[in-house]
Amino acid sequence: MDQQISIILNQVGVFGILMSIGYVFMKTKILNTNTLKGVSALLMKLLMPITTFYVVYDSGATIELFIENSLYFMIVLILFLSLIGIGMLFSKGLKMQNAEAIPFILYFAFANNNFFGLPILTSLFSSAESSINFTQNLIVDSVLLWTLGIYLCTRHLKQGNFLQHIKKSVNAMTLAVMIAFVMVGLNIQLPSVLDGSLIGFKQGSSSIAMFYVGCLLAEADLSGIFKDVKLYVLVFVKMIALPILILLFLKPMLGEESALVLAILMGLPGKVMITIMVGTYELNDYYAAKLVFATTIVALVTIPMIIWVNTLLI
Repeated sequence: MDQQISIILNQVGVFGILMSIGYVFMKTKILNTNTLKGVSALLMKLLMPITTFYVVYDSGATIELFIENSLYFMIVLILFLSLIGIGMLFSKGLKMQNAEAIPFILYFAFANNNFFGLPILTSLFSSAESSINFTQNLIVDSVLLWTLGIYLCTRHLKQGNFLQHIKKSVNAMTLAVMIAFVMVGLNIQLPSVLDGSLIGFKQGSSSIAMFYVGCLLAEADLSGIFKDVKLYVLVFVKMIALPILILLFLKPMLGEESALVLAILMGLPGKVMITIMVGTYELNDYYAAKLVFATTIVALVTIPMIIWVNTLLI
């Protein structure tokens, strides 16, 4: 358990350093708001799609393994949809304005699986089962974020009906997931010259994304973030109660490893991409960045707690 906690603390420390660099670059005026728009476009349209492609492509998943773990997939899908609904209910109950309500709702379902979850899971688990579980989670995450998530982010703009909003879901991210899954299913290997050209983008995407969040934090008022009741609702429901309930009730159905993988993935801090997404669609990206910052700090306590609770239930 000590090694597991050390892995988590190290990952959070890396995030902290990268965000600090971005923070300094904005405070010292090396970058400005206009510059960040270019960084956002780079992440949305190139770096994140390539990273997502490689996560699925390198997972070692097969169609047979996917079918064998179909129960896990269905449970993940139900959880994501339920969490979006719960987030909507809380945002209305807390009387949140749309610009802050949308990132709040999205953080209920979509967590930092690529940049935070993947390094933790690959360090804790080495089985094919954990790889397919992560891939299944990523597929549900990516498809729903870039379909339903896009709809939630853009409906206030009143630029077309529901079907037109859904058409926007056919984008670089969803195409990356579909292409990767087809290549894995058909055992198609990426040509070495193309692999060598793209791998560098994948390796640098995490650092640039956390750097970007640090830049946003430099422009945000962080003084009252830990006094925000809405943050504690999000943390308690999403990062504490849900993972514990997963370990208590789903372990007999999924098995110990898959249940722990699911508990960790559902209990991760806020997804960095949501900060970039909501800013693109004229919502409050500074509030979203504050939630990423706060939930990442809180994860220092909650993720080790999830692992500790799991040891008590073995």
